Amino acid sequence: LPALQNAEGKAQSVLARDAYSIIHFPMLLGVIAYAATVEAALSHPTDPLGLAGRALLAASVLLYAGAMALALFRAGRPVKMVRRWIPAVTAALVFALADLSAMMSLVVVLIGLTLLAFGEPVRQHHHDKAHEASAIV
Repeated sequence: LPALQNAEGKAQSVLARDAYSIIHFPMLLGVIAYAATVEAALSHPTDPLGLAGRALLAASVLLYAGAMALALFRAGRPVKMVRRWIPAVTAALVFALADLSAMMSLVVVLIGLTLLAFGEPVRQHHHDKAHEASAIV
């Protein structure tokens, strides 16, 4: 990260701690919350998730995507508006569509996170590395 490379001394240590350690805990909690929801959904895929299940699923999206946006911001990267509203809309839809089956609620999250991924720009550095790797094969 350019911000980490440009920082020196204590500022560099604090940035590395924040962006690569502390901020990853909410991301991990989001993944765990999603895994717990998937487990519940797979046990009764055609039944709607209850309030607690929908809350856990919505929290998983907000924790993961929100922490990722925070890590980017802390590392000095711009955080696009789309990175802020897609997780919020996805979480709101999980609550609003209470009658959907558990599997369809998971599909709502999949669509939201896929849209979030497509909203991210591909940095030229990554594009060049991918092109170099494909040229080797």
